[in-house]
Amino acid sequence: MTTTPPTDSASALEALLRNALAERDLLDAKIEPLTILRRAADDRVKALEHVYSLYAENNEKPAQVKAAPATAARTAATIKMAPVPKTGSIRETVREQVKTIIGESQDDAVHINSIAKAFETRGWTIPGQGLPANLTAHLSGSPDIFSPKRGWWQLGVNPVATKPKKRATKRTTKRTTPRRTRG
Repeated sequence: MTTTPPTDSASALEALLRNALAERDLLDAKIEPLTILRRAADDRVKALEHVYSLYAENNEKPAQVKAAPATAARTAATIKMAPVPKTGSIRETVREQVKTIIGESQDDAVHINSIAKAFETRGWTIPGQGLPANLTAHLSGSPDIFSPKRGWWQLGVNPVATKPKKRATKRTTKRTTPRRTRG
């Protein structure tokens, strides 16, 4: 990130420092999901090494095992795994994740695109085709998340919830007069 410094050297240094801090914060936000995945992978390796050592002869430390070559498909599948405990159905899991995101937000309502970006940042999978519209499908009808206006979601109960429309009952007797047709 290159910027032209202002003429005053103190303000130039301050501007450069602000830019460097902003760049560092941006990188930290991008790296965080990967560090979570890395820690999980390290934990799996330690657990497997422990199990492997139990099978080693005379309880000797097992020989160093080389890592399998990473393929693009396997790496992509690993990154898309959601490091969140699954409590029930996909719909319930998505709703819990969205509640977490909205709860951490500074605003009352959060746009669905921002929620989708937060899913991506955290390494959580958006069910279906991975589009924000898929999140909307899982959120509709939720008792504790509602949409105050198109594209925006917030926690709470919808204050203007409407009662479901009554469906017309099916006629059991034949009409005595013919229906009017528009003409």
